[in-house]
Amino acid sequence: MICPSCTSHNINGDDTCNNCGHDLRGNDIENPETELQESIMLARIDSLFPVTPVFLKPTDTIRSAVNEMVKNGQGCVLVHEENKLIGIVTERDILFKATDDSIDIDKFSISTIMTKNPDTLKGDAPVAYAMNAMSVGGFRHIPILNSDNSYSVLSVRRLLKHLASTISS
Repeated sequence: MICPSCTSHNINGDDTCNNCGHDLRGNDIENPETELQESIMLARIDSLFPVTPVFLKPTDTIRSAVNEMVKNGQGCVLVHEENKLIGIVTERDILFKATDDSIDIDKFSISTIMTKNPDTLKGDAPVAYAMNAMSVGGFRHIPILNSDNSYSVLSVRRLLKHLASTISS
C-alpha cells in the first residue's frame, strides 16, 4: 500500500505509514456503495453515543455490581483502581461465575469474577472495529476510550440499533 502523504510503500493492512506515521486505516478499503456499508465503515464509534459507565472498585461485592447494573439499566460495570481500568463485570459474568452455591454475592468481591484487562477501543475508531472486536471476542459490551481519556461503554444492543436505523431509513 502506498502512503497518500509521502508515497512510501507499506505492507497491506498497516494502520500507519512506516515512514511518516500517516493514518492508513481505510485506505485499502473500497468506497462504501450503500448507506449501510457507509454507516459501518465511516461512522465513528462515538457517534453511537456509548453510555457513561458505572465504575466500581475491585473490592466491591458482586451484590453491589448487580445493584448498580439494575439501578442504572446497564449490562456491565467497569472496574478501576487508582484511576486505571483493570476489569469489566458483565451480566454474563455474574450468571456464569457467581451462581455457584459456594459463592456468596454479599461477601465475594467483583475481582473474583471480573474479566481482567478488557479490550478497549477508541471513540474515533470506525464502527467496523467495534463489530469486529465484539464478534471475534464474543463481547456484548466493550469499553470505549474517549478523546478526553474518559470511558464509555458500547453495547451490542446500541450497535444493532444503529445498524437497524440505517437499514430502515
